[in-house]
Amino acid sequence: MEVFLLFHQLLLTPPAPLVRGGKNWCIGLLMRKPLTLRLLSALDRKSWLALGVFLAIALILLPLLHLAVPPESAFHVSAYAITLFGKIMCYAIVAVAMDLIWGYGGILS
Repeated sequence: MEVFLLFHQLLLTPPAPLVRGGKNWCIGLLMRKPLTLRLLSALDRKSWLALGVFLAIALILLPLLHLAVPPESAFHVSAYAITLFGKIMCYAIVAVAMDLIWGYGGILS
Protein backbone atom coordinates (compact mmCIF):
# COMPACT_ATOMS: atom_id res chain seq x y z
CA MET A 1 0.00 0.00 0.00
CA GLU A 2 2.87 2.36 0.77
CA VAL A 3 4.31 1.85 -2.70
CA PHE A 4 0.98 2.80 -4.28
CA LEU A 5 0.71 5.94 -2.15
CA LEU A 6 4.27 6.93 -3.01
CA PHE A 7 3.67 6.32 -6.71
CA HIS A 8 0.40 8.29 -6.54
CA GLN A 9 2.13 11.16 -4.75
CA LEU A 10 4.95 11.26 -7.31
CA LEU A 11 2.57 11.36 -10.27
CA LEU A 12 -0.04 13.78 -8.99
CA THR A 13 1.83 16.30 -6.89
CA PRO A 14 4.09 18.68 -8.77
CA PRO A 15 7.54 19.35 -7.39
CA ALA A 16 8.24 22.63 -5.66
CA PRO A 17 9.25 25.39 -8.07
CA LEU A 18 12.92 26.15 -8.29
CA VAL A 19 13.89 29.66 -7.29
CA ARG A 20 16.51 31.43 -9.39
CA GLY A 21 17.23 35.04 -8.74
CA GLY A 22 14.09 35.52 -6.65
CA LYS A 23 11.78 34.44 -9.49
CA ASN A 24 9.82 31.22 -9.82
CA TRP A 25 11.32 29.06 -12.50
CA CYS A 26 8.75 26.54 -13.71
CA ILE A 27 9.63 23.28 -15.38
CA GLY A 28 7.27 21.72 -17.93
CA LEU A 29 6.08 19.20 -15.32
CA LEU A 30 4.68 21.94 -13.15
CA MET A 31 2.26 23.13 -15.82
CA ARG A 32 0.84 19.71 -16.68
CA LYS A 33 -2.48 18.31 -15.50
CA PRO A 34 -2.39 15.17 -13.36
CA LEU A 35 -2.17 11.89 -15.27
CA THR A 36 -5.59 10.65 -14.16
CA LEU A 37 -7.31 13.83 -15.34
CA ARG A 38 -5.54 13.64 -18.69
CA LEU A 39 -6.64 10.04 -19.16
CA LEU A 40 -10.24 10.74 -18.17
CA SER A 41 -10.55 13.81 -20.38
CA ALA A 42 -8.91 12.17 -23.41
CA LEU A 43 -12.14 10.58 -24.64
CA ASP A 44 -15.47 12.16 -25.47
CA ARG A 45 -18.89 10.74 -24.57
CA LYS A 46 -19.24 8.55 -27.69
CA SER A 47 -15.82 7.01 -27.14
CA TRP A 48 -16.62 6.15 -23.51
CA LEU A 49 -19.90 4.58 -24.68
CA ALA A 50 -18.09 2.49 -27.31
CA LEU A 51 -15.54 1.40 -24.71
CA GLY A 52 -18.33 0.42 -22.32
CA VAL A 53 -20.11 -1.62 -25.00
CA PHE A 54 -16.87 -3.40 -25.90
CA LEU A 55 -16.15 -4.19 -22.26
CA ALA A 56 -19.69 -5.47 -21.72
CA ILE A 57 -19.36 -7.79 -24.70
CA ALA A 58 -15.87 -8.95 -23.74
CA LEU A 59 -16.40 -9.41 -20.02
CA ILE A 60 -20.05 -10.46 -19.79
CA LEU A 61 -21.43 -11.72 -23.09
CA LEU A 62 -18.59 -13.99 -24.27
CA PRO A 63 -18.27 -15.98 -21.01
CA LEU A 64 -22.06 -16.14 -20.76
CA LEU A 65 -22.30 -17.53 -24.31
CA HIS A 66 -19.65 -20.10 -23.42
CA LEU A 67 -21.29 -21.27 -20.20
CA ALA A 68 -25.03 -20.88 -20.78
CA VAL A 69 -25.49 -21.86 -24.44
CA PRO A 70 -25.37 -25.56 -25.38
CA PRO A 71 -22.46 -26.62 -27.64
CA GLU A 72 -24.85 -27.53 -30.49
CA SER A 73 -26.08 -23.92 -30.77
CA ALA A 74 -24.71 -21.47 -33.32
CA PHE A 75 -24.24 -18.91 -30.53
CA HIS A 76 -21.95 -21.15 -28.44
CA VAL A 77 -18.43 -19.80 -27.97
CA SER A 78 -15.85 -22.56 -27.79
CA ALA A 79 -13.19 -22.89 -25.11
CA TYR A 80 -10.54 -22.28 -27.78
CA ALA A 81 -12.14 -18.94 -28.69
CA ILE A 82 -12.26 -17.91 -25.02
CA THR A 83 -8.56 -18.72 -24.48
CA LEU A 84 -7.61 -17.04 -27.77
CA PHE A 85 -9.53 -13.90 -26.77
CA GLY A 86 -7.79 -13.96 -23.37
CA LYS A 87 -4.36 -14.17 -25.02
CA ILE A 88 -5.20 -11.33 -27.39
CA MET A 89 -6.36 -9.16 -24.47
CA CYS A 90 -3.16 -9.94 -22.53
CA TYR A 91 -1.01 -8.92 -25.49
CA ALA A 92 -3.10 -5.76 -25.89
CA ILE A 93 -2.55 -4.84 -22.24
CA VAL A 94 1.20 -5.39 -22.61
CA ALA A 95 1.23 -3.26 -25.78
CA VAL A 96 -0.61 -0.39 -24.11
CA ALA A 97 1.66 -0.58 -21.07
CA MET A 98 4.78 -0.47 -23.24
CA ASP A 99 3.36 2.46 -25.20
CA LEU A 100 2.63 4.37 -22.01
CA ILE A 101 6.05 3.65 -20.55
CA TRP A 102 7.87 4.60 -23.73
CA GLY A 103 5.77 7.72 -24.28
CA TYR A 104 5.62 8.97 -20.73
CA GLY A 105 9.19 8.08 -19.89
CA GLY A 106 10.66 9.24 -23.18
CA ILE A 107 12.71 6.08 -23.55
CA LEU A 108 12.93 6.12 -27.35
CA SER A 109 13.73 9.80 -27.72
